[in-house]
Amino acid sequence: MINIVLIEDEEKDIKHIQDALLPLKDTINYELIPFQEIKAGLAFIQQHSVQLILLDLEFTLSNESAIFYIDQIDPLIPIIVVSHLSHYQRQLQLKANVVGFVSKGYLADQLVRSIIEVLSSKKIVHRPTSFVFPGRKGLAGRAFDLSEILFIKVYVYEEYIIHKPDTKEIKVASLPFSELCRKIESDGIIELQPTSRNTIINTNYISKVSIDRSGRVMISLLGYPEPIKIGPTYQKKFKSWYTNC
Repeated sequence: MINIVLIEDEEKDIKHIQDALLPLKDTINYELIPFQEIKAGLAFIQQHSVQLILLDLEFTLSNESAIFYIDQIDPLIPIIVVSHLSHYQRQLQLKANVVGFVSKGYLADQLVRSIIEVLSSKKIVHRPTSFVFPGRKGLAGRAFDLSEILFIKVYVYEEYIIHKPDTKEIKVASLPFSELCRKIESDGIIELQPTSRNTIINTNYISKVSIDRSGRVMISLLGYPEPIKIGPTYQKKFKSWYTNC
């Protein structure tokens, strides 16, 4: 059982977060333990095994952020801040154990993805090892082990071609590229990253990342001779992923 502590004083926000996390029940065996008072939350964290904390950053004790006191109890417990505070305000208060920030205005999907990513990166839960490509027109999707996918080229409304590490190609009837990206994101498959408007790579096979003088990124994949360009739309997202992985 994964214990997720929520420290939040607003009843409506607690209910909102409880509802937002319901989809996690299909993936993670967790218990959400809410506290509306900071001292009670800190006491629980001190006495129990806690794998993740969701914290309203506006909580303070003796004019110190609650993060300071959590850090004293255990600096290794990951914290996701859930707050209305501005970017500038949160930058002043974040410490090393704060691993994510979710604005209360954009909560549900973003919070679920953040929790899966944090728990995966801390090896508290396992990342998915397979991916089911969506079917088309009511047909069942097709499952692939991630190790079978080198990269995917998508041709809108025609087919996607799955390039395997053994150089084989598999052609599958296609859905729109944006729909495929949304499914990858919602399933938490961070090994698969879009690099252009029709290409998705398996990051496990990256052998080299090059950045030219203008800041544009190109990558090489193991066993594949041609370099793959990161398209203009995906440059910033890829650099952020690469920097944080």
